[in-house]
Amino acid sequence: MARRAHLDPAAQLREFDDHGVHLEDLREALGAASDPAAPVTRLGFAVFRNWLHTRLVRRGVPALRLTDGDEEWVLGEGEPAATLTAPRAELFAVISGRRSEARIRALGWDAEPYLPVISPYPLPVGQMPVG
Repeated sequence: MARRAHLDPAAQLREFDDHGVHLEDLREALGAASDPAAPVTRLGFAVFRNWLHTRLVRRGVPALRLTDGDEEWVLGEGEPAATLTAPRAELFAVISGRRSEARIRALGWDAEPYLPVISPYPLPVGQMPVG
């Protein structure tokens, strides 16, 4: 069963979400494997999911299901209109502004209604430099 993202006080956690994102950035830059079980990574991913949930609701965008194949998270209100399936590290990278529009579309889902809200930051124009 999917879990709903209703994590607030997210504002209190926001200072930690960047730690998880930047740790994943470093792992990717060094060619090291992601560690989705690391507490800071789990917390960062949870905060960014909650942040996306808030944007979906505020903008009236249909609910979105994220899944890594083992777990799933439904963000937004109502039944999900789309599902984004990818490894957890890739999901985290997508919703934290680490992937370009082209790379997000290449994940094989209907990204169109979600592109304006998928990231809290402007999407990178091309591939983000690693390192």
